[in-house]
Amino acid sequence: MQRLLFIPLIFLMLSCEDKQDTTGTVSPSNLDGLYINEFLASNSTTNVDESGEYDDWLELYNAGSDSIDLGGFFLTDTVDNLMKWSIPEGTIISAAGFLLVWCDEDQEQGVLHTNFKLSADGEFVALVSSNGFTIIDSLSFGPQTADVSYGRISDGSTSWGETTPTPNSSNGN
Repeated sequence: MQRLLFIPLIFLMLSCEDKQDTTGTVSPSNLDGLYINEFLASNSTTNVDESGEYDDWLELYNAGSDSIDLGGFFLTDTVDNLMKWSIPEGTIISAAGFLLVWCDEDQEQGVLHTNFKLSADGEFVALVSSNGFTIIDSLSFGPQTADVSYGRISDGSTSWGETTPTPNSSNGN
């Protein structure tokens, strides 16, 4: 009987060791203050990207007291592909800062343009750590209204609602 109990404990210890992040990146436990903070999935007249187009966007927020290099992290709109779009190396989000990413399937327009669009009919969106499987923050949302963003009622809070778009700035807390 003792031998049967000992074998699962050894397996458990090996499993835990296999899940350690040895890539040298910031561990997920240090990313508790990193959020998807706001998004606009139907941008018709609100704000334009560098090319003068009204594209969908999402905003990340770093509630922490240290800047974070998001290079190698991922954004996705597909639960089956958590590594859909890789955030470029050297992309820094400052402490208490925001980062706007254009979700427009137009990567040739700039480094912060994803290979997916947001659906105004609703979908899933997630920020994934550099290990490719740890979801840092995610949201499933329903149908969206044109030029009305959906965001955390105050930056980093758990409450969400429709709001006047505030890209790259505070949601009014």
